[in-house]
Amino acid sequence: MKISNVTKILFLLNLLLNKEYTKKELLDEFLKFGVELKEQTLLSYIKKLSSYKLKIEINKKDKEKTYKIDTQNPNICLDDNDIKVLAEIKRLIFAQKNYKYIRELMELFYKLSFYIENTEIKKKFLDFGYFSSVNWGLIDILEGHCAQKDIIILEYILPKENKIKLIEFHCSKVKLSKMSQRMYLIGVLKDGDNLFRLPVENIFSVKKVVKKNVEFNIETQNFTYKITRKLFDKINLEKNEEVIEKNNKFVMIKAPLNDEFRQVQRLLYFCPDVIFVSKGKIKDLLIEKLEMIKKNYEKNYAK
Repeated sequence: MKISNVTKILFLLNLLLNKEYTKKELLDEFLKFGVELKEQTLLSYIKKLSSYKLKIEINKKDKEKTYKIDTQNPNICLDDNDIKVLAEIKRLIFAQKNYKYIRELMELFYKLSFYIENTEIKKKFLDFGYFSSVNWGLIDILEGHCAQKDIIILEYILPKENKIKLIEFHCSKVKLSKMSQRMYLIGVLKDGDNLFRLPVENIFSVKKVVKKNVEFNIETQNFTYKITRKLFDKINLEKNEEVIEKNNKFVMIKAPLNDEFRQVQRLLYFCPDVIFVSKGKIKDLLIEKLEMIKKNYEKNYAK
């Protein structure tokens, strides 16, 4: 999803509230988030911040100009309309499904909250729902293990039993679900042969590291599914999916069998436009899930 100029300006605001930067340093910070800016565009964003009556200090460091917001006297004044606009920005950031952007925005909102006098408005302003309860320190630790592809022992909370279980897990990546506002640690369970996902809110801590820098050796299997052409024209395929048959009514797609939970959720989201799923675990899990939904509906809503 394309990142809006407003989002980029908010990111810049967050940087300048932290410390002073040269133009090159600011451009490098944007690159870390996959955003390539031209110097002229960056200067236009700085000018835009100045138009919000923010006092931007301009100094020199090794003959280069540096920029920083005066946090002692920032002169930030937010009215009800500003709060509504920022709430909409929050919603747009959520829609981009990148938890790093969400984390940056949370940090920015926390800083801005000091200039909101109304307690109720401040409470709503700082409410990020699910993300307010995320242990971001733990996320940093998990990201480090994912970068090195470590095998670790996790203390994992079993919600139904209300107890902790030790789980050996080969870390791949931390990811925000495309189907919901929920973060997962993705990797392989001990003796597993497919990628698996663990909700990060159920991970209590990293108990120990079993082995560092272990390459993944997973043989990718595939499955196929068929959806209506009407649905196909509205969605985007995953990067590893491939169209193997297409006509005016239906489209057959081949997909890697590497994340059962996410793939079942994706197919459920496509219902009732899913016409066919090839035999195997994905189909069995999908049928099981649909039967559970049917039973729940009959129990609670059917007359």
